[in-house]
Amino acid sequence: NRLWCRLAIPLLWENPFSSRYHKNYRYIEVYLYSLNDKRQLNEYGINLPSNPLFNYPSFIQHLDTHSINECIIRWLQSIKIKSYDAYDADKLYFIPKSLIKLFSEKEAKLRTLNFTYQYDYDNYIDIIISELVLQNSNLI
Repeated sequence: NRLWCRLAIPLLWENPFSSRYHKNYRYIEVYLYSLNDKRQLNEYGINLPSNPLFNYPSFIQHLDTHSINECIIRWLQSIKIKSYDAYDADKLYFIPKSLIKLFSEKEAKLRTLNFTYQYDYDNYIDIIISELVLQNSNLI
């Protein structure tokens, strides 16, 4: 029923990337459904359906840069995006940038933010996400 949904959905979506479920990368796709401008995603060969029922981005309260990094990479691999390269800076920058902007626009309020730093090239998204979150101080 509606009341149950209104109570349960915010709880389920406050920390979506903490799940150890192997398909937790699907959260990325649901968040991208909420984007107002999907044109650039289409340019990258990513086609998404219309808006979701809930304002999922507004519910996020916990963000871990390493977890979201892993989810973005697994999601891109799962949709078998044309010409996807794990080190393609344009695509790897656009998705986290869009997500952080979306969280900011949808008035998400982070209670915890975990930055993970490891010295390797895969850490590129972690650095981007960290910079974007710090630039959007209304998230913290």
